[in-house]
Amino acid sequence: MRLLVTGVLAAACSAYGQFSGGLIGGVGLSEPVTGFKAKSNNYIVGGTTEIGLPAGLAIEGDLLFKRLGSVFYSAGGTGPVREAKAYAVDVPILGKLYLGRHLLLARPYVAGGITLRRLFGTSESSGAPPTFSIRPLPSFVFRRADVSETFRGTTFAAGIRINALVLKISPEIRITKWGDQGLPINTKQAEFLVSLRF
Repeated sequence: MRLLVTGVLAAACSAYGQFSGGLIGGVGLSEPVTGFKAKSNNYIVGGTTEIGLPAGLAIEGDLLFKRLGSVFYSAGGTGPVREAKAYAVDVPILGKLYLGRHLLLARPYVAGGITLRRLFGTSESSGAPPTFSIRPLPSFVFRRADVSETFRGTTFAAGIRINALVLKISPEIRITKWGDQGLPINTKQAEFLVSLRF
């Protein structure tokens, strides 16, 4: 079955000559940890590939490296109470539909599919007693992050592809609905991404 799927994709790529690859990056638009107002520094970097198909269809696959972290502040706002962070590797596999004519300079698109996730490199640090926090802090944030387990989410996206000679620039908004990860992570996460493909 895998050989069949691989053969079909290879044939489509060869027939239409629309394979492209490049870099992708962006930032998270929603707080990764639920229930707390947090100051976060959550970036996204990685690689991306796309195979163009007939009728405006395409298949996209990404390999994304993400930093997930939150800093919980004391009630007076004088300093952090606790910082929790982890790193994630996400693999989105998306089907895409481009709108408009093929030769347009800019083509909007919608996409949907699944995202697989692995968490690792978790850590926590405490800067003040929990009694100074706005609300009780969790005793741990990423308790299952180092367990060999793959999480799965459903992903939807919308964006526009700008054709600049050989370079294709695609800014997009992407939303992923995660299943139960056994963690106090927001089950709905929004991201702003920009991909550069050749």
